[in-house]
Amino acid sequence: MKTLLVIPYFNDSFRLNKFLPELFKVLPPHFHILVYNDGSSPLEKTRTESLLARFEEKSLSTGIDLSCVHQRYNLGKGASIINAWDNAQGHDILGFTDADGAVPAEEIVRLESYLRETPPVKALFGSRIRLLGKKIKRGAKRELSSRLFSFLVSRVGQIPAHDTQCGLKFIRENTYRHISPHLSVKRFAFDVELALILQHFNHHTEEMPVNWTDIPGSKVSLVKDSLQMASDIFKIKKKLDNIPRFGGGC
Repeated sequence: MKTLLVIPYFNDSFRLNKFLPELFKVLPPHFHILVYNDGSSPLEKTRTESLLARFEEKSLSTGIDLSCVHQRYNLGKGASIINAWDNAQGHDILGFTDADGAVPAEEIVRLESYLRETPPVKALFGSRIRLLGKKIKRGAKRELSSRLFSFLVSRVGQIPAHDTQCGLKFIRENTYRHISPHLSVKRFAFDVELALILQHFNHHTEEMPVNWTDIPGSKVSLVKDSLQMASDIFKIKKKLDNIPRFGGGC
């Protein structure tokens, strides 16, 4: 079976240009890389198409599938991932990672392998927590935003997760089909909604620490996105209060 790795991006071809070669060096052939252009500028679309064309031969020689979707308008990270996962065919594991390459390609392989080899786990989240042997490098702004988002998630969302916003997540395809009708958040709080819904339906979800490096060029607004996330979390919690709990099943 195949693993779908979605890379949502918006006007980010420069960082994607550095990340794709790393992926092709280490990903096994059962991976399908889907670059999802979330309403970038026409120039960015042209740059992305040119970039992917350079990897066509590499795709054939490695067996790694490579494709691209161009969204006309910017709908948000969550919308990109949901659209890509909804249309996945022939994949037993679905995942996404950020286009900046902050999580190294080797970590993507490690987490995907763990999920594939551990049937009781239904979803696996990367986590940027400082543990012995793990390297976390980020600037003051990212450190502050990470702490603020974590506070909102733990206090408002009541999620027992250290880091919902790490840009690497995997979920089993059948588990996703079970929860997908309840996903609706289109932007940064998508990760929180995904975690809350998995928890609501009792799907076994784990966090795994990863090496992570802050890559310049983040589009996260500390104030604006924090306020939006708080609002989204309240809405998600209210929505889940009206959805009956039942067994995880898948």
